[in-house]
Amino acid sequence: SDLGTLPQGVLFRDGVLSSDRGTAIVLADTVYTFTLRASDGRFNTDRTFTITMLKNEPPVWISEGLLFEGNEGQSFSVELDWSDPEGDMVSVVQNGIPNGYTVVGKTLSSKLPSVSETTTNNITLSITDGRTAVARTFQIKTNFSSAPKWVTAPNLGTNLREGSTFSRQLQTNAGAAGATYAAKGT
Repeated sequence: SDLGTLPQGVLFRDGVLSSDRGTAIVLADTVYTFTLRASDGRFNTDRTFTITMLKNEPPVWISEGLLFEGNEGQSFSVELDWSDPEGDMVSVVQNGIPNGYTVVGKTLSSKLPSVSETTTNNITLSITDGRTAVARTFQIKTNFSSAPKWVTAPNLGTNLREGSTFSRQLQTNAGAAGATYAAKGT
């Protein structure tokens, strides 16, 4: 049989024209024309066929930009969103998920790290329809929110005698203007 030009990955065997979903390679929408010849050993008959192979359209990210903003140590889950123009099933490329993050279905989960100042980190995720992968970089903002920390040591180093006076400045890293103080004790 004279096959003409078939798309790469398309086969003709025993009267069946076929392609495995993952083997046909199409770089652009293309119409292929080919002629098949059937023969019974005495007579031949030819027929010209056409097949249109469409290039795979990659999945599309809908989620963008700042995915989540929260305070250090806060756990979070956020829904990611994507679609595929051809309705193919789309999933996150699991081996590309950064350490400390998990993705189940369309839900990204993690816990914000401890930080010494408000920080915005980038996280890049890829989605695939099984043929084409598309990456997108998102931001996760962690707000510095730690409670003030004492700078003054707990042992004041002072022996007080009944009737004496003393004064000692007690400080936190928030400074005198950045914290309020209250006393309790016995």
